[in-house]
Amino acid sequence: RERALPAVAVATREDEALAARYGANEIAPVASYADAEALLEVARSRGCDAVHPGYGFLSESAAFSRACGDAGLLFVGAPPAALALWGDKIAARDVAVASRVPVARGAVVRTASDLEAFLADAESAILKARTGGGGRGIREVARGDDLSEAMALCAAEGGRAFGGDDAAEGLVVEELVRGARHVEVQVVADASGAASHLWDRDCSLQRRHQKLVEIAPAGLAAETRRALLDASIELAKASGLVGLGTFEFLVTEDAFFFCECNPRLQVEHTVTELISGVDLVETQLSLAEGRTLASLGLVDPPAARGVAVQARLYAEKQSGGPSVAPIKVFEPPTGAGVRVDTAYGAGLAAHPSYDALLAKIVTHAADRGAAVAKCRLALSDFVLDGPETNAGLLAALLDCDEVVGGSATTTFVEELDFGRGGAEAGRGGAADATEDDEGLATARAPAAGTLRQIVAPGTPVVAGETIAIIESMKMELVVAAPATGDVDAVLAATGDIVAEDDALLLVSGTQTDGSLVVDGDDEADLDAARDDLDALRRRLAK
Repeated sequence: RERALPAVAVATREDEALAARYGANEIAPVASYADAEALLEVARSRGCDAVHPGYGFLSESAAFSRACGDAGLLFVGAPPAALALWGDKIAARDVAVASRVPVARGAVVRTASDLEAFLADAESAILKARTGGGGRGIREVARGDDLSEAMALCAAEGGRAFGGDDAAEGLVVEELVRGARHVEVQVVADASGAASHLWDRDCSLQRRHQKLVEIAPAGLAAETRRALLDASIELAKASGLVGLGTFEFLVTEDAFFFCECNPRLQVEHTVTELISGVDLVETQLSLAEGRTLASLGLVDPPAARGVAVQARLYAEKQSGGPSVAPIKVFEPPTGAGVRVDTAYGAGLAAHPSYDALLAKIVTHAADRGAAVAKCRLALSDFVLDGPETNAGLLAALLDCDEVVGGSATTTFVEELDFGRGGAEAGRGGAADATEDDEGLATARAPAAGTLRQIVAPGTPVVAGETIAIIESMKMELVVAAPATGDVDAVLAATGDIVAEDDALLLVSGTQTDGSLVVDGDDEADLDAARDDLDALRRRLAK
């Protein structure tokens, strides 16, 4: 709109009301954001000459980038070769090794025996789908786990989200790096091969591999920062990156390890924009048009100014599942140094098929302490009624000394067990079940979402084994069999949108795992003491 360029936004049926607030000249309906041919047809029929893929879905698809070029459309993103390289965890790791950028000890595994052999020298590890990314297709595994199931679930999630046959091509396993911060570097590159950076971001505050709070700059020691910036630029040049790229690392007190590159615009681009003064979307458009870093004045990065903090406000329940209640009141905070990116408003609601991010609350101040305090104040000034949100979790995090001081690591949220559930939250299981008067055990949905997989009627199951998978808020939730027996009836089909606590299937059999809940017999005591909140109160009282 600032360039006065007519724009056509695509929207699925679930997003029509939200898309109406985007400010586009036209809204074109599509059945799926992942349907490349449908998107190309919209572009052709409307006379478009460029496609901006946004944050997710096809933004990292080499095939879609190539198809845009074949159709005479400018793809605002990385070229197909760079997308293919960074979309392949094995190839990406090889490039890092060839560029002498440190990586965690790892291997390619194709069988549970391969994974078991790797774990002989490591108590736990991170298993990654070859085509995973953005927190999807990633699982922590340890000795004694059901490694075959972990590999199957990891490969399936990566394949569903990004395509490819991870089960046949192998998965990447890396030794778990403990006590590490998650730091990423924003890189810009042009078609001449020049690359530069726009400083770094601390993204350590996350839950189930999904980011909650981001801070720029990261606050690294000068020597470590220089090493990360240099490594990122080297990797960008080695891959032929054009446009924007985010290079992600795990950083400990005495080492750092390359994780992955996201060759696209990131959700947290806001904090980089505030400290650099560079509009990253405008820069994307300019680089796609063939402009050079020299012509944009970005051969050398502008000096970082102050500190910026972003808090992601999600429509979610305390359990971590999405809250899909309609918004009644929506009044974002305002003021100097406060930016709120959102398209939501009263009358709208998050949909379980998509990310439940309601708003990004971004603040800018002279130093980290002031920026964190301003973000905490802005969060408290946000007036929102309707869905449950993670505002309480964000407030608790922003009040912690470790966040202000920059010592919080990637496990900080789960170690404090904010909002209950910790690392186990969202895994589903036999607790999501009831038993009727006829002895049939009912498996229920642990959260609202899309049913991606469910066993067939008549299938014999063992209590605790996986019988269904629900995709919710970008994560895949495993539903476990509530009892040992046979599946008597399946009450939902693959592809259905299910609500939290919806019945999924019935199991006939009397041998349960001992954790079934009989309807009405186990109501929550809202006044009962909670260890997680007690621990938080003790921390804040120090």
